[in-house]
Amino acid sequence: MKQQLLFWRTVLKELGTWCRVSTDLDYKHVKARFEKEGDEFLTIALPTFSRDLERGLTDGQVGPDLFPGFRKKGKTPVLFGGFLDILFDRDTGLLLETDTAETPRFLDALYAVRQLTLMFGKLERRCSPARERAAIESYLKCEQELGSFAKSVSSEDLESFGHVANCLFREVFNVVDSKVYHQRLIPKHGPGSTAERTLGNEKFDQVEWTTRLEEVFPFGEYAIPNWRYRYLLDRVKFLEPGEERPVRVVLVPKTQKTPRVIALEPVCM
Repeated sequence: MKQQLLFWRTVLKELGTWCRVSTDLDYKHVKARFEKEGDEFLTIALPTFSRDLERGLTDGQVGPDLFPGFRKKGKTPVLFGGFLDILFDRDTGLLLETDTAETPRFLDALYAVRQLTLMFGKLERRCSPARERAAIESYLKCEQELGSFAKSVSSEDLESFGHVANCLFREVFNVVDSKVYHQRLIPKHGPGSTAERTLGNEKFDQVEWTTRLEEVFPFGEYAIPNWRYRYLLDRVKFLEPGEERPVRVVLVPKTQKTPRVIALEPVCM
């Protein structure tokens, strides 16, 4: 990762020259943090800096809750102070006046900070095992909370929700119901992976269907070319709700802070 740090330093110098800003202290600060925190400073801490910068631009000021973990001078961080002085008033933390924000120098400074902070935010490599475990645990916690919430909702609340939804979206629901009833929906398989690890044209060779699907999308109408192939029904296993194949949960790269958790559905879904 030291090569990335050297590359980052080169970009820092060029952007500093472009914006007429001194960057010597910025590099010393980043180098010290990198030696102490390792790769995660470039891949996690700096992208977090960028997100707080965007929030400050949206709010029109640097609030006290922004840029935690970064030392401040006045209201704004010391890191990238030369660039930030073009964007915010250091004493008040307020975004500079609108006419100033429209100048090329303002836009150049904003571009520079975003380039320097987001440069290594999405490296294509796995997170640490600890962060992967944390992502899985968070996913499970969310599933459990949804299950608990579903059990706690009263029939009165569900009735009220249905009434409001019907008032707001009755026309949309009617269109969808009509397409389902008259079998005008033409489904197709996507290119993604599945719970069974079935790929490509193999997805059309269906051997499992759920009784819940059968009630709305009959296998004979949706999973075989025509009724001359009805003999294929003999080998299909129709699964009750308690027998349905579960999703397959996998992790795919997103950022070094956390992976993306994906639930791969069965082919029939």
